[in-house]
Amino acid sequence: MVASRLHSFTELLPDAAVFIDGDQRITHVNAQLCDLLGWQREDLLGEPLVTLIPERHRAGHRDHVDAFRVLPKRHQPMSNRPVILALARDGTEKRVSVSIAKLDWEGEIVLVGFLRELPLELTDAQLHAETDTLTEAASRLRLSREMQRRRQYDQPCGLLYLDLNHFKPINDEHGHAVGDEVLRVVARRLARCVREVDLVARVGGDEFVVLLHDFDDPERLESIAGKLHAAVGQPIYVKGRMLRVGTAIGGVIAAHPLDEAALLERADRAMFEAKRCGLPFALDGAVTA
Repeated sequence: MVASRLHSFTELLPDAAVFIDGDQRITHVNAQLCDLLGWQREDLLGEPLVTLIPERHRAGHRDHVDAFRVLPKRHQPMSNRPVILALARDGTEKRVSVSIAKLDWEGEIVLVGFLRELPLELTDAQLHAETDTLTEAASRLRLSREMQRRRQYDQPCGLLYLDLNHFKPINDEHGHAVGDEVLRVVARRLARCVREVDLVARVGGDEFVVLLHDFDDPERLESIAGKLHAAVGQPIYVKGRMLRVGTAIGGVIAAHPLDEAALLERADRAMFEAKRCGLPFALDGAVTA
C-alpha cells in the first residue's frame, strides 16, 4: 500500500524517478523516467539498477548505494554525485543530476532515485565548477553546496581541515609537475580513507577539507583524522623519486545548523593549533549554535 501511494505520487513530479529494493533491483519507474531515457516500464522492472548506468561507470556503484542504504538517519537525500551519466535504451548517454531518498514508512524501507536532465550547454560548466580540475576532488563550490544542503536538512556533520607540511620544498626543488602529482596522490588517498557518502574537497593550493556525512562522534573524528594523517604520510613515488609530505589536521563537529564560514574558520583554527603544537590533529570541539 505504501509503495503504491509513492508510485502514484512520483507520477505528479517533474523529475524522473526509479525505485529499488534491497538487492538494488528496479521495482518501479515513473513515466518521466521512461520519457527521459526511452525505456519501457516493463523492460526495467526486476532489472538491476546498473542497467541505467554506462558499463564503464558501474564499478563501485553498488557499494556506493549500499553505503547510503545503511546510514541510520531517515529521510535523507543523497547527492554525493550530483552529476552522472545515465544510459538510455538506445545506448546513448545523458548527463543528469541525481539524488536518492531513503524513506521508512510504516516499517517499509523505500529507496528512490530522482533524475533530472541537465541542459548540455550548462553541464560542462557545472562539472568544471564542482570538480577540482587538478586532483578531481570536489571544488570549493561543491563543498559550499554540500554544506548548505546539510544546513537545510539540519544534519550533523564532521569537518576536517588539512594543510600539507613540507609541500613547498617539493614544488621548489622538483618543479610544479611533480608537486601536482603529489597533490593528486594525496587526494586519492584521502578519498580511500572515508565513505563514499563523505566528501573530499581541495580548497587551496595544498589544503583539503573532508566533510563527513551525518556525523557527531568526536572520538571517531579523531580516529578518522589519524587514518588520514597516516595515509598522507606514506611515501609518494613520482618519476623515480621517493617523496614525503605530512599534514596537520583540524577538526570540528557541527551538531546544529551553523554558518558555513564559521564552521570552516573553526576547523582552520584547530588546524593551525595542531601545526603550532607539532600535533597531527586538534579538535575545536562540538559546535552547538
